[in-house]
Amino acid sequence: MTKKASLSEFNHEEWSIAPNGLKKLIQFALSRGEKSEASKHDDSLFPGFYWGGSTLEFFGFEACDSGRYPKAPPEFSPFAHLGQDGIYYGYVVHAPELNITNSPIGIFDPIPDEGVKLLGNDFEDALDKLLSEALGFYLIDEELQTINAIASLLNVQPNLDKRNPRYMEYDDPILPVIPPGWHYEPSSDGIGVLAPREAFISNSPTRESWSFDIFQGKGYPMIQAVEAALQFAKECFERNAPASALFVLRELYWRSSDDRVFIQSKELWKNAYSQLGRPLLSNVVEQEARARQQWLEKVYEPNGLM
Repeated sequence: MTKKASLSEFNHEEWSIAPNGLKKLIQFALSRGEKSEASKHDDSLFPGFYWGGSTLEFFGFEACDSGRYPKAPPEFSPFAHLGQDGIYYGYVVHAPELNITNSPIGIFDPIPDEGVKLLGNDFEDALDKLLSEALGFYLIDEELQTINAIASLLNVQPNLDKRNPRYMEYDDPILPVIPPGWHYEPSSDGIGVLAPREAFISNSPTRESWSFDIFQGKGYPMIQAVEAALQFAKECFERNAPASALFVLRELYWRSSDDRVFIQSKELWKNAYSQLGRPLLSNVVEQEARARQQWLEKVYEPNGLM
């Protein structure tokens, strides 16, 4: 039996901007006070339920510090995973300073390299879809009881008719609500940059133009592409355009798929978020860079690859 806990014990910064539905779900899980036999992972806060050989685990905020998959954008905060194929579910907060508590929910599968896709317009919508998927597979009584309890808690009505005919494949982009005077520039990682219009340069690059120019059209070797992108980001800062700098950094990291690039550009990422008034995301970058540096030292350095 685990120790009973309360939401006050979650002091991670990302908790402050989590969807209200997620807070309700985890408080409900904590109130049970013990783990289910169906739960196979020690860090799970909620009994997992199974379908298609997968386990949907709600693990609270463990992933915010140590479980974030490489390449996952800082704006994507994972709260559950399928237990296979690297598929994670998380809420997306483009601009924490807007204090939006009904954030869209994304699905992140790093294998297709397509970025974060829309799972639900809010937490309840996303869970309705996930629970409906689960109903299509064999479930033991405890798992079915869990699904019914979650559905009642969130006031959703999962049913087989709501299942995705292509089984967990989602293609819709995540499009934020754009406040007056703001601009949103989509990016290859599925998140994009949402910021006041004056935070972009007048001829700010786009997903198509920047990706093509740097990585395809000019045929740069990788090291020159990285140097060119970082130099452009620095020039954006000089022009008081942190949003354009952030866009370039985002495209560079996603297209390069190299943790060393992320570590090298860490201070520029942090500077962009700081200038946009997003210290929470700046802290995420610091944590992620530290984790990825440790991973590189553990895996690559002993083999002489660093």
